Amino acid sequence: MYDLALIHAPAFPNFRSRDIDFGPISDVIPSYPIFDTFPLGLVSLQVYLEKRGFKVKIINLAARALLSRKFDMSKALEKIKARVYGVSLHWLVHLNGALWVAKKIKEIHEAPILLGGLSSTVFWKDLIKLPFIDYIIRGDTTEEPVRILLELLDNDVEELSRVPNLVWKKDKKIIENNFNYVPNELDSIDHSVFVRCATRDGWLDSLPFANFIRAPITAVFTVKGCAMNCAACGGSAYA
Repeated sequence: MYDLALIHAPAFPNFRSRDIDFGPISDVIPSYPIFDTFPLGLVSLQVYLEKRGFKVKIINLAARALLSRKFDMSKALEKIKARVYGVSLHWLVHLNGALWVAKKIKEIHEAPILLGGLSSTVFWKDLIKLPFIDYIIRGDTTEEPVRILLELLDNDVEELSRVPNLVWKKDKKIIENNFNYVPNELDSIDHSVFVRCATRDGWLDSLPFANFIRAPITAVFTVKGCAMNCAACGGSAYA
């Protein structure tokens, strides 16, 4: 049993059976047009929480589905046992897939569903109204708020109002906590923890994208965020 399962969905869960006209930016990433690369934030969450005693698993459903036509996403979700399921909705192109995964998990496990990512942050007012979404963590670099949430879900749900950046429900009422958490430093990522977790849980689930074994390409980031305000960018200083 995991404390938290972090799941990255394909842009479209039915991409094999549906005719899709991919957009003009679908071929600018080192993966497939269903956007099977998961955000680096999943790694930082896993590392931060594992170092503090939580057991966290990353599952790249999009990559697994691309690696095998026989891979059944619904059956895979049935096998994942966790106290909380975190679904990545970082890039808006994943809206269809992320909501499908969240709804499917709620049907199978009836467990708490947590959304996170830039798109979840922008559109939280619409997303939290969905009956299968329980929590949304807003903002970037939210490792500590997620840690507090996991601890309170174990001990005192009534104290959820003190989890920064959280949107949640109580008696069908939507509650918006203060959106004010900013980390003091960004040096806590230890990639060896990610490697150990991938070895423990299975490399296929943790692949950054489907073709990573054949072409292990990745971006190198020297900063987090940006000082510029390009209108088309979700990671600008304003965003």
